[in-house]
Amino acid sequence: MKRFLLTVLLVAATACFTTAQQFYSHQQEAEFLENISSSYAENTNLEVIGKSAGGKDIHVLTIGKGDSGNKPALLIVAG
Repeated sequence: MKRFLLTVLLVAATACFTTAQQFYSHQQEAEFLENISSSYAENTNLEVIGKSAGGKDIHVLTIGKGDSGNKPALLIVAG
């Protein structure tokens, strides 16, 4: 189930961000993450961990069940 959920999220993110011939605004990306987080509320947690140099929120989407803070993790940095 975990592998399936992660695969679905990665495919959705890839399809949304790489197939278009345009760049998405920070607001559009934030809305996308909020939609993913609300659609999979039992397995995700969306947090703002700070601000960019331009004053925009920096989001972290955690995917997992239970106490994910004490489990092995994979960090994906994109920008």
